[in-house]
Amino acid sequence: MKKRLENMSRSKEEVERIHEKMDELGIRSMGAYLRKMALDGYCIRLDLQDVKALVSLLRICSNNLNQYAKRTKQAASTMPTSRICKNGWRRSGRT
Repeated sequence: MKKRLENMSRSKEEVERIHEKMDELGIRSMGAYLRKMALDGYCIRLDLQDVKALVSLLRICSNNLNQYAKRTKQAASTMPTSRICKNGWRRSGRT
């Protein structure tokens, strides 16, 4: 359980400066900002736009791969056994 600390006094200028720093870092919660600064003494803002783009592309590729695997499995299950053996595919459950 978290214990509540007493509120600290801040002047109007200090509050404005805190809000400026929060805006620079993209932090909306003053409590979260003050807690991070009190515990670690710094906040880091990472630009992860490139990583987000890579994750999106990876999702698209894996979705396409899953569709290919599904269609291949469906096609293999509808082929006659003689054709599967002729093409070198096995029916042992391996895909």
